[in-house]
Amino acid sequence: MNCPVCQKRLYVKEMHGVVVDVCDEHGMWLDRGELEKVHSHAKEHGFAEGFVDSLSHDYH
Repeated sequence: MNCPVCQKRLYVKEMHGVVVDVCDEHGMWLDRGELEKVHSHAKEHGFAEGFVDSLSHDYH
């Protein structure tokens, strides 16, 4: 898969059980459902709950 911004090849990185696509210049790209997985993992482990809630708030 290529970055939608610069068209360079994305690399894959696993983060807490969620596989994300990464562009060194433009950040991470999440597929459908991955934000919810990150949110669930963060809540289960008490990581930055307010921040994660603010990221996913608009998507529910």
